[in-house]
Order: sequence, then structure tokens, then C-alpha cells
Amino acid sequence: HLFSSEADLNADAEFNAEAELELEAELEGFFDRVLADVPCSGDGTLRKAPDLWRRWTPRLGVGMHAMQCAIAWRGVEQLKVNGYLCYSTCSLNP
Repeated sequence: HLFSSEADLNADAEFNAEAELELEAELEGFFDRVLADVPCSGDGTLRKAPDLWRRWTPRLGVGMHAMQCAIAWRGVEQLKVNGYLCYSTCSLNP
């Protein structure tokens, strides 16, 4: 049911708005497990990248937080009841 027909995809393999909404509705509560490897701010790599200490600011530390939260919540929406979400990032902040 994920793709009811090839017509759901256009030539660029992008979803049209209607097909995307239908797919979102089909996927809600669909998965037993979701892996969310979210973008990081880079502060988790300070040991490996000492030059980052000179460039690091609190703004950089929280810069990805909203996107990380949005991805995590989207993953939760896709889970079945009692499903598992594995959340991964190298960020230490916030």
C-alpha cells in the first residue's frame, strides 16, 4: 500500500502534494521501529576537531535543536503503539 501506483511519483521521483499527504496518512503508526539519525551541531566532535573550540558559540550549540526535535516527533508519529525509536546524534547541546 505504500505506493499504490507508479503515478504517485513524478519523473523526478518527487511526491506531488496530494500523493505525499496520502502517504503520510498511510505511514502514521505503520512502523515497529524507527531510526532517527538526526543532523548534529558538531559539538560532539570537539575531541576530534580541536579547531571547533575556537568557532563554537552557544548559538551553534542549539542551532539544530528545532530540526532534531521535529525529526524525533515525526519518527514517533510513524511508530506503532509500543514501537521503538532509536535516536542518534553527536550533539551534546542543548
